[in-house]
Amino acid sequence: MTLADSARSHQWTRPDWLDEVGRQMRDRPTLAALVLASLGRDGHQRQAAVEHLVGLDQPLTSPLLALRAADWVPQVRDPARAACERRLSERPAEVFTALAPVAFAVGSRQAGAWLADALRGCLRDGPPDVVAAATASADVRTRRIGWREGVAAGRVDTEALVGAALADPDQMIRAECAEAAVRAARETGDHAVPYRLLASRSTVVRAAAVWALGVAGEVAPAEEALDDRSAKVRQAAQVIVRRAGGDPAGRYRSVLADTADPAEPAPEVLAGLGETGTKADAPLIAPWLAHSRPRGRAEAVRALRRLGDAPVHALAPMIADEYPSVARQASVALLPDAGRLDQAWLREQLDSPRRHVRVAAFRLLRARNTLTRLETVLRLIADRASPMRRQAMLDLDNWFARESATTYRLPSPDQAADLRVLIAAASAELGERRVRWLRSVLRL
Repeated sequence: MTLADSARSHQWTRPDWLDEVGRQMRDRPTLAALVLASLGRDGHQRQAAVEHLVGLDQPLTSPLLALRAADWVPQVRDPARAACERRLSERPAEVFTALAPVAFAVGSRQAGAWLADALRGCLRDGPPDVVAAATASADVRTRRIGWREGVAAGRVDTEALVGAALADPDQMIRAECAEAAVRAARETGDHAVPYRLLASRSTVVRAAAVWALGVAGEVAPAEEALDDRSAKVRQAAQVIVRRAGGDPAGRYRSVLADTADPAEPAPEVLAGLGETGTKADAPLIAPWLAHSRPRGRAEAVRALRRLGDAPVHALAPMIADEYPSVARQASVALLPDAGRLDQAWLREQLDSPRRHVRVAAFRLLRARNTLTRLETVLRLIADRASPMRRQAMLDLDNWFARESATTYRLPSPDQAADLRVLIAAASAELGERRVRWLRSVLRL
């Protein structure tokens, strides 16, 4: 498809090579000439190319015929479709593999549905090896359609579904095959299938397995998954444990309250209590803001935010943490209290050598109020050495476009004087239009 798009675009900038293709087509065209002619804008050349391609038995010809089967010109489209249909009947699996990537890629075009529908019909009613060929295709779109049609038609066994759920590189296929495998196992009462899926590296697959086993009355896997790294898996496990009469929050509390164990709690335990606990659990989590692992610190911050007890004095220094995940969580937790933070200290963080610290400080400064936001962006724009200049300009333009019309609070006389100085300092970078608009909106 990339070659097709490139060929069509270059015919307008380099029409000379189109003439050369036409000359070759009048003699004994090479395969290269047929390829270029079949991709061209000249309908007569495309028609002549299809007439030659129909008689050639080479791997490249089938994808080209698939493309021309969606052509808007009937004289090109009809013989291409007839050739595709004949080849499919003669060598279904092999030809399906060659046609499918192109056919499904152009299936939404005005004339593209015919071949895509025909291939879907092969998946439903054709030889079994067509489904095997589709699900083994290197093209992800073809594999997705192959699995969906095969499952819908009942032509894929559970073992194949488990294999795809565990090993396919595409997350969507892993998820859909896991769901199909779980459904099939539920119908047969085979609990071994979801147990196998528990070993998957995919979050959605493990979550489906935990849920399937829990629905079947197997609660032990859910209890073990309460401290899974993935929030999605933990959520499924928490629901299953509650349904069985258990208390996920109590499990997390017991781990954090175990003073006999000198080891630090896993970050997943902190996350789990933040997901299931109450505000009263904050004292169990707060000490782990000093967790030795960055993920532990980040999960502790996130948990306190979810419980509604984020201590400003403890979280403020964490925006300067050396790890971006920690600084990001701290800045998010502090947003509601941005007005309580030391503005001068936040401005100092804008000069940090760490980008994530600068971003966190900028986020909190702009969250204080509109005037602080404008003062901050103007200072950054005026400072030619600041690495935040581009972000500040983008933020100013976003304010112009989305928020300036609803800015009703005007600056005080002292603030207005400061803003005039800042606008003047940044005027060269702002340009006349922005300067005029700022002065108009702020009544300067």
